[in-house]
Amino acid sequence: MCCNTKQKIADAMRRQIMEKSFEKITVQNLMDATNMKRQSFYYHFQDTRDVLMWICEQELAQPLKRSNLQLSDWLCYALQLLDNNRCFYRRVLDAANPEFVQEFGLQVIGPRISLQLYATQNWRQLDADRQFVVGFISQAITNWLVQLIRNRRYPEPSDARRKLRCLLDTLRLSGVTTEVTKAC
Repeated sequence: MCCNTKQKIADAMRRQIMEKSFEKITVQNLMDATNMKRQSFYYHFQDTRDVLMWICEQELAQPLKRSNLQLSDWLCYALQLLDNNRCFYRRVLDAANPEFVQEFGLQVIGPRISLQLYATQNWRQLDADRQFVVGFISQAITNWLVQLIRNRRYPEPSDARRKLRCLLDTLRLSGVTTEVTKAC
């Protein structure tokens, strides 16, 4: 029941954010759309931004955290997830503050970069210099993904794969050379 309620609220948020600006969406709007009482909302979420963050966690972070793909394939998978709902994520970016976007990117991308470079996903346990490297690369990739989402002309998958391969090769992050999957 709990997850079902959260999902219903998230679905209502998805529909409403495609119809109007985030600032005009209220808790009452969401609960009216789900035919539930307002108190149910606060049992699951703090505010409307929290709903957006939960959606991003469920649809982006969790699938990426569960993936065992090589880094280049993993980044292509991230692009695919974003591209599947590009209009929605563009609106999420408009609603989210830049610090949250960077922190979210660091939480999702940081462990993968750290694993590739330092053979550990727990990058916050690294010394300060290595944390800087992981943070810098993660933020650069996050910024690139944000630009792609905001750009009305999304790159061709082959162009995105080529750019990712070049980046990872240049940074010597590609590891074992593998053919990037068609998932991108």
